[in-house]
Amino acid sequence: MLAQNGYGDPNAPTTLPFWVYVVVTLGCLIIAVVFSVYVSRFRGRQDAAQTAAEAAGFTYYDSDARGVGRLKFREFSGADSIGISHLMTGISPKGTNVTVFDYTRETEIQTSSEPTSRIGMIGGLAATNGASMHSGKSKIASGATRSGAIVEVLAYFPRLVISPQGAVRRTVNNITGNDIKFESDHFNRAYQVTSEDRGFAHLFITPDIIDLLLRSDGEIGLETMGDSILVITDLIDGRRLPSLGLFACRLAEQISQLAVNEYPPPNLVDPGVARRPFL
Repeated sequence: MLAQNGYGDPNAPTTLPFWVYVVVTLGCLIIAVVFSVYVSRFRGRQDAAQTAAEAAGFTYYDSDARGVGRLKFREFSGADSIGISHLMTGISPKGTNVTVFDYTRETEIQTSSEPTSRIGMIGGLAATNGASMHSGKSKIASGATRSGAIVEVLAYFPRLVISPQGAVRRTVNNITGNDIKFESDHFNRAYQVTSEDRGFAHLFITPDIIDLLLRSDGEIGLETMGDSILVITDLIDGRRLPSLGLFACRLAEQISQLAVNEYPPPNLVDPGVARRPFL
């Protein structure tokens, strides 16, 4: 009788239009292709980095075996976590230890999932039969992946940041006066230097350090923090990661002895004081 009066069975399954199935199928195919390309590129970079590490005498890790993502560098701030990949460790010919890696800023998002259940419509409101919501957290990249290297020094330096800068940022810094200037005009144009200790900045940034950074064509930045120096750059070819590590070693090996003597590790000042790892 209801059917004859133009009313259908409310419990009868609803048939979706054909175009909906087409759109869903195409969406799944696109997701599958993108995921496949991502996995392929990641595997290709992993193979290249691992091969380069072995050729350079470095040790390759497929996880953050050194806890790099937990270090409190300013470069790592502003993110919920730091994702570390393609990590490798090595030693320069002069005996400087270095850790090289790729890193990505990550943001944690709240996620929820609903188990499969029959969903009905009652009075225009969704209702589930015995279903419960499960929540959790997942991480998504919130910035471009970059490459970095960390070297340890026998000193305990104040925080100092040397950042490459373009024309716009240089103009702003010239107006605000936030950066520290040096005798090299080329260096002043290419980099912004900030530090909590201006005296240390002038001890650390010697002509040798300036020359080494300028030879990188303004692509390398660095940050000092305690007994560690972080060298950073945009993402480089996986085969060049060991070279970035050796660059960081050369930089550490050119630090003036005066700077090292002026800022000794706490355990050398007081043997009873342990090294503070900034964790």
